[in-house]
Amino acid sequence: MAAGRGAYVWRFDSGRICLDLVATGPAGGTPRAREQLEGPGRLADWLTAARLVPPGTALDALDATWLTRFRELRA
Repeated sequence: MAAGRGAYVWRFDSGRICLDLVATGPAGGTPRAREQLEGPGRLADWLTAARLVPPGTALDALDATWLTRFRELRA
């Protein structure tokens, strides 16, 4: 399990990045289900927590376009 910023804790460790990405989406019909990649900052947090980029890596180019593409990839 990896930790995100603030009180929220990222919950994943499936051993597969693709499954961890799917887990960031709202689960249909689940009470309290919500989008976890709410903005570029949250995507940056997830990329770091999932160990896809080293901690402290500047992700300055990450914007709403990236967020849209990750959500499409997840679908």
